[in-house]
Amino acid sequence: SERQRLVVAHAGRGDILLSLLLAQQSIDFPLAAGVLLTGAPDAPPLLKAILDGMATPVAMPIICVPCDTFDAINMYNRVPPLTLPSSSAKIEAAMDMFAKHVRPELLDAIGS
Repeated sequence: SERQRLVVAHAGRGDILLSLLLAQQSIDFPLAAGVLLTGAPDAPPLLKAILDGMATPVAMPIICVPCDTFDAINMYNRVPPLTLPSSSAKIEAAMDMFAKHVRPELLDAIGS
């Protein structure tokens, strides 16, 4: 399977956001790991309205940051990876914590 990627876009780029939401519903496109919206401390009202009104919720984290895209990417690139695919003990511990603390009905609600 193809690695999921973080999509970084300015919050004002509605075209990118809408395209990504449609692509997430397609079986022919790889899923995004999440979205980092720059230039906004919170999701734009139109995006919130679209997400709230979707018949099938999109199981994808959306993070909003007030800084511009260039600064956000530079900060992102400075974060060291804490868990690598080869870190089996960390991955197993994370999965155990997830199973212990996340109610199954929440997963059903987001369509996992």
